[in-house]
Amino acid sequence: MSYQNLKAEIVRRNYTQKEIAELLDMSSRNLSFKLSEKVPFTVPEIKMLQKGLFTDVSLDYLCETDGDEPSIYDQLANQVDVMREAFEQEGTLSPECEQTLNEIAEKVEQMRQR
Repeated sequence: MSYQNLKAEIVRRNYTQKEIAELLDMSSRNLSFKLSEKVPFTVPEIKMLQKGLFTDVSLDYLCETDGDEPSIYDQLANQVDVMREAFEQEGTLSPECEQTLNEIAEKVEQMRQR
């Protein structure tokens, strides 16, 4: 799992996701996607967190991983889920868009099975 130390520091210091999201100028939902590894953090975002909240720890520490990275197929499937949820939240998920997302999800699953 990635960001294990970042997640631990957030909890240890009693920060809320809302506070972290506000610092990064993003929605709590987007932060949730990043913390759950559906969407990666950018380098500038991690630097902003380190400089703004975690000045006593290194960037390397915040980004440390145990090596359990999602496969490319998991990452692609997560991106499809994120897109679907974003369209649903905005109320703009048309039948055509939903069909396209379903087709992409099926292709990703077929590639995973190879």
